[in-house]
Amino acid sequence: MKKIVYCTYEIAIRGGEQRILINKANYLASHGYEVHFLTSDQQNRQPAFPLDKRVQMHDCEVNYTLELKQGSYWAKTRNFFRCLRKHKKAMQSILEELHADVVISTFGHEVYLLPQIQDSSKRIVELHKPMMWCKSFRRGPLGYFDKYVFARMYASLKHYDKFVLLTQEDAQNWKGLYNIKVIPNSCAFQYPVPALLENKKVIGVGRYSYDKGFDRLIKAWSIVNKKTKEWELHLIGEGELQDELQKLINELGLHQTAFLDGFSSNIQNEYPDASIFVLSSTNEGFGLVIIEAEAAGVPVVAFACPCGPRDLITDGENGYLVKDGDIEGLADRIIDLIEHPEKRKEMGGKAFEHAKNFTEENVMKKWMDLFDELLKTK
Repeated sequence: MKKIVYCTYEIAIRGGEQRILINKANYLASHGYEVHFLTSDQQNRQPAFPLDKRVQMHDCEVNYTLELKQGSYWAKTRNFFRCLRKHKKAMQSILEELHADVVISTFGHEVYLLPQIQDSSKRIVELHKPMMWCKSFRRGPLGYFDKYVFARMYASLKHYDKFVLLTQEDAQNWKGLYNIKVIPNSCAFQYPVPALLENKKVIGVGRYSYDKGFDRLIKAWSIVNKKTKEWELHLIGEGELQDELQKLINELGLHQTAFLDGFSSNIQNEYPDASIFVLSSTNEGFGLVIIEAEAAGVPVVAFACPCGPRDLITDGENGYLVKDGDIEGLADRIIDLIEHPEKRKEMGGKAFEHAKNFTEENVMKKWMDLFDELLKTK
């Protein structure tokens, strides 16, 4: 039985990355793998999504988020390196006990530490965000710290057996690395037939956070709303910007047609209930929600942000790509699909077929083949 260990911050927040990791772990556990999560900041919280009982959890009790939350710049720097030492010691102890075949970093602080821990396991690092996210340096003294961390991280990537990225677009950004492999995310949702696309409903799905760009979508909706009062916009998620987004909806007079629906425990049922899906993100690692909408046969209108939409959408066929930040362009494409139901259904049908390339079986086979390939040389 192959033993796989995923190293990550936590799987307690109801985010896309956590859902993806849990789905992968569940799939592997159901196919005869022994799977473990090795976290640094779980803080005794339960997994955000249902986790197969065969998957085991281990927490290093480092809690970077708490240790780096307060204090001066120098205090945070001191605490950061203290946390790294504690993290490395705890990881080394747990990994020595587990004797894993493959250990996977998900680009937390363990990305620097794993190359320093010697065992017989093969090492993979997977990134769920685009390179530009990694280079989002803060201003002032903290920016110098961020640049130091990025340089250290970049150097550590060369010591992994494989560096897995989600898109061909992002793979072009990582110069000087020759261990890159592209494996997209999979969609766990499968629908027998495409959605009817008759409900006058547009949806967006994601955290209420800056990078999801829901403020841009709400502004675009104010343009759409002038064309039609019958359609509604529903934003499904949760997050720190909820009050700010609701304030924007109220200020633009959209409270009767734009709604923050909150978190959905049955997100699979939300897609076929919609007729158009919109992705307004400033950046994506992949854009799993695009594939989820396509799997339901729902056409997608998306900003061509880095990275993901360009890999997943052929403009004018299975959806629309809009220049990143072009709010009027986003509104125009939404209006086009609202006003042309036959085009909407044609695009939805093509989206439905395209999504079949990203079934869980197809994508997880790529992962299992990678494990086999690496372990042949063990």
